[in-house]
Amino acid sequence: MKRTTPTAGPAPEEIREIENLTEEVRAKIIALREKAEIARMEGRDIKSAMLRIERADKLFSEATFDASQGKYSLAKSKLETAMRLLQKTEEILL
Repeated sequence: MKRTTPTAGPAPEEIREIENLTEEVRAKIIALREKAEIARMEGRDIKSAMLRIERADKLFSEATFDASQGKYSLAKSKLETAMRLLQKTEEILL
């Protein structure tokens, strides 16, 4: 009889970290979309900011899919990249 060793799943801390980062990125995307809309209503050019927000949103979607597939390291990298894009967007919208 062949024995198989169970593969270790992600550590609970790793899952919690991804969940927290996911919520941070989601909240920042929502907030910056609102901030960009206000800037647009004020007559400001928001094209650069919106490009970054849309790219961050795409990375966010990819990261949530990756996490659902158990690819936590890849998901974390994409979420961190999205956060950096959003931080730059925040600077643009000042």
